[in-house]
Amino acid sequence: MATQLPAANAEKTTLTHPPPRAHAPEKDEWIEATEVFARAREQMDVGEMLHQETFSLFAAMSAIELMDPKMDIGCGSFREIGDITLPHHLEDHELIAIMDKLLACEVSWMHAHTLPQTVFSCLYHQRLEDVRRHDLLSFMRLQLGTMRLVQNLVQAEQVGEEEDFIAWTYGFRLPPMTDAQAQQIWTEMSAFFATLQPPTSREQQARRRAILDRLRFRVQFFRVTSAFYSPKCALISECPAMLSELETLLKRMRGTVTSENDVKDLLATVFDASVNRHLLTNTPPRTAPVFGVEAAFDALEALLSEYKALCSLSDIILPHGPPAGSIRGTNVRRFSFHNALHALSVFSASHVPSIVTRSLMKHIILNGETLCSEEFASVSSMLLTDMGAPLESISDEVIAQAQSLAPFAEHFFWSLCRNRGRQRRHLVKALATWDRAVELCFQKAPVSAREANGDAAAGQNAVYASGEDDLTAEVFCGKTPLQLVAHEVSARMMLQHWLLGFECNLYEPYEYSTLFFYLGYVLSAGANATASLAGAGIKGAELHASRFALYLLDEGRLWLCRALYSFLDALSVGELWNCSLKRAHGGKDGLFGSEPLWYEQRFGFARANRTGPSYVDFDTFRSLMKLQEESLLEKSSSNDVVIARLEDAASSFLTARRALERASKASKFYGWHIVSDEIRDLARVAGRQLCGGITTAANVSCVA
Repeated sequence: MATQLPAANAEKTTLTHPPPRAHAPEKDEWIEATEVFARAREQMDVGEMLHQETFSLFAAMSAIELMDPKMDIGCGSFREIGDITLPHHLEDHELIAIMDKLLACEVSWMHAHTLPQTVFSCLYHQRLEDVRRHDLLSFMRLQLGTMRLVQNLVQAEQVGEEEDFIAWTYGFRLPPMTDAQAQQIWTEMSAFFATLQPPTSREQQARRRAILDRLRFRVQFFRVTSAFYSPKCALISECPAMLSELETLLKRMRGTVTSENDVKDLLATVFDASVNRHLLTNTPPRTAPVFGVEAAFDALEALLSEYKALCSLSDIILPHGPPAGSIRGTNVRRFSFHNALHALSVFSASHVPSIVTRSLMKHIILNGETLCSEEFASVSSMLLTDMGAPLESISDEVIAQAQSLAPFAEHFFWSLCRNRGRQRRHLVKALATWDRAVELCFQKAPVSAREANGDAAAGQNAVYASGEDDLTAEVFCGKTPLQLVAHEVSARMMLQHWLLGFECNLYEPYEYSTLFFYLGYVLSAGANATASLAGAGIKGAELHASRFALYLLDEGRLWLCRALYSFLDALSVGELWNCSLKRAHGGKDGLFGSEPLWYEQRFGFARANRTGPSYVDFDTFRSLMKLQEESLLEKSSSNDVVIARLEDAASSFLTARRALERASKASKFYGWHIVSDEIRDLARVAGRQLCGGITTAANVSCVA
């Protein structure tokens, strides 16, 4: 069959190759095509392609790029594992280098690389009969046992995606291990080293100590992961002591690393991923890094830090002591649902937890003994706690309503345990599910959801536009306390969705002004709901203690958002921070098509929410900004809108600082540092600078 190249030039020649058979062979028949391709290369233009008549778009998606080492498994040299001679005798410094390299491979695997390219690139793992040193064999057994535990954890909790973790074993075996077996290995190895001849030099003594440190690290790392993953978190109280020991061991291990230049040939022999190339046919190319030893130690240090924070997180969320007998029981320790959500969001933002830590988070929160029981009693109790009323005085109907909402509230915990990108998308779905569940739960409420949202919107607009400090306006009359709690939950999760956009670098600078305005709008909605819920007890008498501290934080963040909005809006006079898409992206309509369409893309998902903060359409948003600007000009001694905005920003920064300092004191009093020093310092420093900058701006305005 003759195949005409798809050329624009009619003078190009025709390439021929043998005609196809009448019936396709049972097996593919491979022929030499190098000459045909070489001739085609000289005649083809960019964008042209040679293909069979049966070639389809689906086949194109599965095609590989020849001679690309990431895609073409046949590219480059490779060895057969049976042809490699592994060294049987290893010196101590060589053993240390192999152990450290195995650790680096394990860390790479935990960061979404594949087993054949990482841990099982070590040929000793595939030829255990060649391992003659008991310490290395014990190290490898502990490593595989830990990896089996991590694999089971990630698969069971289901908070990761393929970009987070690859659970496929490619046929390799990860044998299980128990805590008792790990302890037995350490006992045997300690006894073995005690029987060795005394070291003949300080260097030999230091190397033996380094080997024991690495074995002890392996034992304790397995045990601490196993304790976190224990049924109903029964052993989590043992973790802090083990984590302190692990940090000490890791610090000592850093000082005894063998230089790779001294064992370069040995590592090239023992570690070779090319022997597993045939296993990677169906594996996509990985962008995950293959860690070096120092980078692996850094990653392990970060993981231990996450584990330590996870211990304090469990102290915040999980009650310790007598188990809760019932929702009405007097011995039930009351925990706030809002504080649990806030603790998870702050933990994720400050640590960017790995897939292992996030899986443990979900296990602790949703599979723990007391937080989420089989009947969702604990989640119900947390929702009822946020109402502020004594549990003993709550009616059976309200308890039943809280129990019906508990499974949907639990879904927020699951969403917050995912990575940033997935979390942001799942929160939208979780909010839609929550909204529908709340609507069905309270469909017999005296005020309809639409009417309640209308009243709430009017009050929120008034509070945020006027800028008054009184957040206790009666804008939620007709709603039950549990409805107010549901409204607060919606506001908090909507806020989390937009804050994740900053963490994921989704926003352009020109959007910040509008984003801070909308964040402040949602914060005001949540603060109004809390104030209406507490009523006369807004000073904290009727609210849960840590819940009141979180309310103060929300109030401080509300004023901080207002300050940032006013400051950025003052800068927009010179169109530097203007939210107009025309200037930011050029062209007539900009990236999203138009400014209203851009606004809808960023905030439109809130339109469907009926039980939380009402949606502010684009025209209302513009009118609110205009209303606030007019209000600021009336209060300002200057007719310059820039100075009025800067004055408002300075005043709002100072108000935010006072609220954040109150929240910080309240949180410390109750044993939980809700407010980070960075947030409080931002309000303090920015307030001082703006107060001094207003005078300068006024002088410049007068000169102009």
